[in-house]
Amino acid sequence: MKRLVIYIVLLLLILTSGTALFAEDEVFIGDGDIAALHLYDSQGNRLEATSEQAQNIAEGWIIHNPDTPILLVTPRGTINVFEDSLLVTGDLVGRNADLYLVSGKATFNTYDMEGGSLTVTTPVSRFILHGNGEMLVITSDDEESVTTFSGKVDSYNALTGAKREVKTFEKLFMQERMARLEHIEAGYYLTYATYPDMMLAKQIMQELSEKTTSPTAPLAPKAIVEKIELTPPSLEGVTIQALAEKPSALAVTEKTEFIPSPMQTLQVKVEAIKIPERVKQISSVILAPPKDRIKITIRPMTPEIPTISSVSQTVQTPPSPSSLQASVEAEEIVVVTEIKEEEPVTVEIPVVEEVLDAEAIEEIEETIIETVPVAPKEEAVLESALEEAAEDEKEEVTLAYASETTRPALAFSAEEAKVTGSVGLEFGYRFTFDGSDADSLQHQLFLKPYFEKGLFSIRLQGAVETEDFTSYTNTAYPVPTTRFEQAAYAFSFIDKLRIGYSSSPFYLTMDRKFPITTELTSLFAPSLISDQKLAVLNQLKFGPVTLVTTFDDLYLGALSENNRQFGSTLLQFTPKSGYRMSVAIGGLAVVDNNPSWSINAYPFLGLGFPVVDTRTSEFKFLLQASGYLPTYPTLDTDAFIDTSVSTFFPNYLLGTGFSVKKDQFFSKLLVSMTKGENHPLIANEFASFLDTRYTSSVEVLGDVRFQGEVIEARLLFNIPFSSEASIANLTFPVSAAHQADYSQISFSYTKQRLQIGLGFAQLGIISNFADVFTGNEDVLSLLRGPYSTSFLSLQYAFDPFTLKVKAQYPPQITSYTNPVLSVSISMNLGKQF
Repeated sequence: MKRLVIYIVLLLLILTSGTALFAEDEVFIGDGDIAALHLYDSQGNRLEATSEQAQNIAEGWIIHNPDTPILLVTPRGTINVFEDSLLVTGDLVGRNADLYLVSGKATFNTYDMEGGSLTVTTPVSRFILHGNGEMLVITSDDEESVTTFSGKVDSYNALTGAKREVKTFEKLFMQERMARLEHIEAGYYLTYATYPDMMLAKQIMQELSEKTTSPTAPLAPKAIVEKIELTPPSLEGVTIQALAEKPSALAVTEKTEFIPSPMQTLQVKVEAIKIPERVKQISSVILAPPKDRIKITIRPMTPEIPTISSVSQTVQTPPSPSSLQASVEAEEIVVVTEIKEEEPVTVEIPVVEEVLDAEAIEEIEETIIETVPVAPKEEAVLESALEEAAEDEKEEVTLAYASETTRPALAFSAEEAKVTGSVGLEFGYRFTFDGSDADSLQHQLFLKPYFEKGLFSIRLQGAVETEDFTSYTNTAYPVPTTRFEQAAYAFSFIDKLRIGYSSSPFYLTMDRKFPITTELTSLFAPSLISDQKLAVLNQLKFGPVTLVTTFDDLYLGALSENNRQFGSTLLQFTPKSGYRMSVAIGGLAVVDNNPSWSINAYPFLGLGFPVVDTRTSEFKFLLQASGYLPTYPTLDTDAFIDTSVSTFFPNYLLGTGFSVKKDQFFSKLLVSMTKGENHPLIANEFASFLDTRYTSSVEVLGDVRFQGEVIEARLLFNIPFSSEASIANLTFPVSAAHQADYSQISFSYTKQRLQIGLGFAQLGIISNFADVFTGNEDVLSLLRGPYSTSFLSLQYAFDPFTLKVKAQYPPQITSYTNPVLSVSISMNLGKQF
């Protein structure tokens, strides 16, 4: 028993060892309403917006968030995508990351990017953020701009070819004929920065104000005044003729230009921002306002001061004086030669702390406040004006963190923004009527604890069973004695396991079916009846190279019954850029325990030549070859290559065809020449317990799939033709002659809480129908028996309960009449953290 415990612990350590190695390469959605997103993969297929998909953002995905802002977390930084934006992901893992912002606005924050860069491309521009920093990119019909919050940004105009550098706290408008730079205010930074730093904003604003100093106080300017003496003009040769009588008095009027006094007016502009329809998700991490008081520097508006004051005189004289002597005295002309500056006036405004209650969370209202320069003595006027504005608008005025748009509630750091995990327990009752086992009854109480966090997810299982409530069995005891049974016993406690994601460099999954497909689908048909199986798949990625290894059942159910099981390995190379020709080398292995242990391998080579290779469409020519190599208990190389025969290959498959992919539709057609032991779909529902060998010359394989948001459907078939141009027959049929063609149809419908699935597979479908028409078999033989299998399932979830009903005819060589019917109801008690 101790040795078994040690085996299990070592196995779990091996399975989880890859988690830490590749944890830094994850790209996921850290915040936002995932259900409201529109997700598409690199080929343009619509993806279901689930939490698992949100943890598995891959290169080339299209993300549209019409109603909710989201936060993308990458190994190199975070991307705060504001609502109603369209984003195409690129390489977000390397040090030269890139992506495409089709429309909308997003803030890009990078870290751990020393020596690297982030390139953001829009339809008309390209922006490069060097090293660590943060920038805001806006691209829409009304605005094309980039703002640098920290770091260094280079902008490129794709239309004009102009290149500009955008420094810290500068904003560049790209749509202007002459692109202009302008400094931003601290409020703009606090609004759009992902993790705003108040101290950084104050420091940068102070540095910018020191570079552009101007008169800062609405005081009368102090000037150095110099007097200029003017000599009286000469009056020689001037005759003055009286026009009137001598006046009794002389009036002299002096007229000078008006110099306005400093402005003492206050302008406060209050605008209401656009209120979002409804907050769909609010982060549990609330940013507390800073304890310190915010210092706002207010600079006055200084009127333009004239450089010279002009003097004029008006002289009134009588109509006809007899004589007049006039003298002009010199006047003082004031010349401003120097202006002394005053220190800026600093006003401290306390931060208004706001506590959101339940009603305030339902409907958030905010106000924009644009402050114009005022004098220090206007502080009281400012407060009263704000109070009046609040009464007029009937909205709450907040001086702290005033913003132009509603910013999403985000966590304070990337670590806190990690995808939430879950832990819980699922338990329930299952009733089974087994028509394939003499109509036996079974009652089962099952228990499934689970844990999920980021890259790692596991669900264990255990059960207590009884047939007549007189005796009980459980899955934990007794412990098997042989090593083979102990291996199956150890894996029997695992219901599901996942390490990594399908886009991660390391990906390991244990589930009922394989989550991804490879070129070996030409040899490997998917399993329809998989309730009692634990299929394992391991994927390793090294740039353009991918290694995939699979085994169909770790419960070892077929081998325990002296039948066959199947495994495969495939090494595939596909360039990331240029001509994407694919090369796949690997093989399929058949492990047999009847009458003794044996392993036969089918080496495989596949080539793919793309003709059309776009995001939504693909047309590819296929060339595939396979051989036969017995490896255990003896290695028989002559079965693979034999120089004594003219073809050098006594067993071979050589096929050519094409595959077509358009949006959610996929199809493949492959025509093969075969000889000996090699055939398409050599691993299928019936090959585990039947001898499905046959002799053929040409075989036609077809695979048609449709994968939509609600409906998924697939048709798979293989028709072998003998040298007489007829459908080939099985070499060792169960009874009478039976054809060897294979066909499979599956269909599923998923709509919110409802799931419906059905499918059936046939070996020799024409022979099966012929047996029904001739009366040799009943109609139900098309759904059950050694050459037929089928299922129908229905599942409905009403939280926290799930009801599932399933009827199936499992394939087996012994005959039976009634199906296997199971009804289960389970309750899920879980908690997110």
